[in-house]
Amino acid sequence: MTELPRKHRPGSVWRILVHERLGKGYGKTIDIDQDSYDFPTEFDELVIDHAIHVEQMNSRVWWLGIGPLMINITIGERGQVKEIMVEDESLGGDEEWKHEEFKGADIWTNKK
Repeated sequence: MTELPRKHRPGSVWRILVHERLGKGYGKTIDIDQDSYDFPTEFDELVIDHAIHVEQMNSRVWWLGIGPLMINITIGERGQVKEIMVEDESLGGDEEWKHEEFKGADIWTNKK
């Protein structure tokens, strides 16, 4: 994966890896990234079945849906995670967790 510059556009560094399915194993591999094209690209959306959905909402916010979980991720100027908010739809949408200035295994706080 390409090293992030000091200031970059979120979505400008990306990679997708897929395999050809052959019964009991895999065949060809397709590995593409932002360097696979002769023009600048920016990742926008990925949808897999009805289970996973990743989408860039604006220049610094990504939305991730995994089943009933909805996760909003705010990206800082250097490509680091600045804020994460998690909402669990299966609980009626009232469970929201927020973490600012994400530093790894810090404590998450319930917004309520």
